Amino acid sequence: MLERILHPTDLSPGAEHARREVVRLARANGADVIVLHVLEGIPDTSSIALPSRGWQPVRDARLDWVHDAVGAPAAMIRKAGIDARPMLRFGRPHEEIVDAAREAAADLIVMGASEPRGRRRRLGSGVVGRVIRSAPCPVLVVPRTGRAGTSAGE
Repeated sequence: MLERILHPTDLSPGAEHARREVVRLARANGADVIVLHVLEGIPDTSSIALPSRGWQPVRDARLDWVHDAVGAPAAMIRKAGIDARPMLRFGRPHEEIVDAAREAAADLIVMGASEPRGRRRRLGSGVVGRVIRSAPCPVLVVPRTGRAGTSAGE
């Protein structure tokens, strides 16, 4: 039985397919859900001497948008009667996803397959492949077609 599902999302419209699977699994198992988004490439401007109208307003506006955006899928999951909370982390996506799964004691990671088919996917060098190789729990990858594939974690 699943108690906690980690659902990393890139917040794209195409991530809907994975969220539907998260709702189905959480409802069937009585699990709670953590909706995770990882931001990469936001500069830390706190130690940089910038004019008063430097990067900070841009950074703050982007963070406000992301906080709202990551809260939206969590709210949709809650509307389905499932306990869900948003989580925002900063860093390399595959590392942050794996760390969040460990810290939250997730029983399952459910991700959408958003990487294009081709060389990068075959080599497993994308975010999904890296998460599968490093995850502390099973990873369910939901392709855009809606059929899911699994990989056992360590």
